Amino acid sequence: MPCTWSLTSGHLPSGLSFGPDGTIAGWPYFALAGSDPIVVTVTDATGTAAQATVTLAVP
Repeated sequence: MPCTWSLTSGHLPSGLSFGPDGTIAGWPYFALAGSDPIVVTVTDATGTAAQATVTLAVP
């Protein structure tokens, strides 16, 4: 059974979406250059979860 991903803290720039499979899709618009940390959580079929902080950079 696959893992489920979620965005648990922070936000993506407008125009981007975060999918339950961990993908980030879309094109950022009205985003200022910079980087923003987000926290993602992955949960497996047994309910075991892990979190990681990821920094997204918009050039």
